Amino acid sequence: MAPGSGDIGNNDTPKPTVEPGKKMTMKELQQRDGAKLGRMNDERINACLRETELSLACIERNYGNKERCRAYFENYKNCRNFWSDITKKRRRAGIRPALPPPEERDSIMEKHLRQEEEPW
Repeated sequence: MAPGSGDIGNNDTPKPTVEPGKKMTMKELQQRDGAKLGRMNDERINACLRETELSLACIERNYGNKERCRAYFENYKNCRNFWSDITKKRRRAGIRPALPPPEERDSIMEKHLRQEEEPW
């Protein structure tokens, strides 16, 4: 049978890196997704670094039970939505960088909580 014509023994098919249903540890996740997680651990790129870390820690602490971590996920989602909105507004206004640097974020958040106009 010619390669790619449906033979089951085709060795070109990539093997899954994790067995289906197996829970992965944080170390295994970092090894698998090293580059992506490395970027996500940089507060200059990830405005929600603390929320990211709390969510991942909850999953690890609860052995992957996502239901127990729902509040952490909601907090992370709210954070991402907030900074995404700020980034879009700054980009439209021509403000660079679009994502504020870490040292400006606290004041932007305070202005938002006080409901001042255009906190960015």
